[in-house]
Amino acid sequence: MLIVWICLLVLTTIYSYGDFMAIILAKIQWSFNDWRGWDQQLYSTIKVEKRSSIASYSYVEEHGFGFESWNFYEGFHPDYYYGYVIEPRPIEAIGKINLIFFISFRKTPKTSLLEDTYLIGFYGYAEVSDKYFEDVRGLLLMDALSKAKTLPPNVIEELNKVYFYIRSKKKYSALLPVKMKFLWKRYGISPLTRARFMYLTKDQAKKILNDIKSSLTICPCRNKGLEAVIDPTILTKIEIIEEMLDQGVYD
Repeated sequence: MLIVWICLLVLTTIYSYGDFMAIILAKIQWSFNDWRGWDQQLYSTIKVEKRSSIASYSYVEEHGFGFESWNFYEGFHPDYYYGYVIEPRPIEAIGKINLIFFISFRKTPKTSLLEDTYLIGFYGYAEVSDKYFEDVRGLLLMDALSKAKTLPPNVIEELNKVYFYIRSKKKYSALLPVKMKFLWKRYGISPLTRARFMYLTKDQAKKILNDIKSSLTICPCRNKGLEAVIDPTILTKIEIIEEMLDQGVYD
């Protein structure tokens, strides 16, 4: 709890200058490797097996990958994740610090956006730029080639065009160890069919955070009083964000 309050004090000091902060729900392309870098299975499914129906967006269908595959890649920076949300970018969030929830949908003939969307992670300290952050294309290309071994020239050309206009401190961000089914109706949200993102209210964010905590908590025996947490560090991050919400930081 002490860690939570220390972090909150630092953040409150940073935010005390009146910055507006958005709470965003962002839909991104499904990943077979948990958005940790180049997704060879996704690429092979689309370009080798010719099963492009799994692609949620035309760019992914054409090239076999999406920029968001690196949203939780550890190799760019020790302190930051660099991320992407399909254009157009959230204008209201540019130049501010924001809370972003990422959801994804594995598109197949037997799945539906309403029933089969999952919350996969969050950025708790997300900056959105009107340009892009540090050029990490060299690291990105190295990651892709190390996993794919060889790629066609046109794919390498596209990889050299990748840019990231979102970054978030890892200290306040997390990829969920267990994907959580996203209950649109519970949060009073209509499924994002055409839109790539939407803004959330504070109450909606609180519900989502509470559900994440529940999804990370397991009862190892019949005694309901005995609980275990899959990843306690994520709970600490959520507690910090909840305190920020209660203090009106995201208002």
